[in-house]
Amino acid sequence: MNTLYNHSAALRHNFFAFISVCLCLYFSFHAIQGERGVLSLVAINKQVIELQAKQTDLIKVRSKLETQVSMMRPGSVNKDLLEERVRLQLGYKHSDEFTVIN
Repeated sequence: MNTLYNHSAALRHNFFAFISVCLCLYFSFHAIQGERGVLSLVAINKQVIELQAKQTDLIKVRSKLETQVSMMRPGSVNKDLLEERVRLQLGYKHSDEFTVIN
């Protein structure tokens, strides 16, 4: 009987410590592995860097296209650019030219 009493007394004394350790482990695990944990933060930061690089590439392409469009507007038509685009898009050529295909 005395042994059973000692075990239940020890259990009562250590119950708070046991629950505290379990809670600390639970929150630590989710702080690292959770949906909004450290590992998710690292993955999101990597994705942000990749998307920023893609954005800069798209900005360069857009500015190039805007420049070409501004050259094709009425009043500021660049004849060389217009001829180049007609040849590429429509396949037109002069009668004295020939096409070489590799």
